[in-house]
Amino acid sequence: NPVDALATEPAHEFLDLGRPINGCEMRIVDPTNSATLRRDGESGELQVRRPMVFVRYYNNAEATPSSF
Repeated sequence: NPVDALATEPAHEFLDLGRPINGCEMRIVDPTNSATLRRDGESGELQVRRPMVFVRYYNNAEATPSSF
């Protein structure tokens, strides 16, 4: 079953996520608006962009259960 990450308390806090692999962009933003960048050391929502990320599943509730 899918998990609503915004409504679920994290089980633990990551102190470091490391570096992204080549061709992958990552950033941490304010989870209330998904746009405002967080400063180093602040927690927030992790956003990842890369050609391998499944774009057609974003905001498509029917696509995920039918494929996975």
